[in-house]
Amino acid sequence: MFETRQQAEQAIGRYIDGFYYPVRRHSALDFTSPIQFERMTAS
Repeated sequence: MFETRQQAEQAIGRYIDGFYYPVRRHSALDFTSPIQFERMTAS
């Protein structure tokens, strides 16, 4: 799928930044996304 390790690392980084942090809900954070949780605690 990936030709180099760097391409794989970049794709994983894009996934984490684009979906995992802003969208995925975490039960440990009361079913909010990490970004939502940070916003709530920063206020």
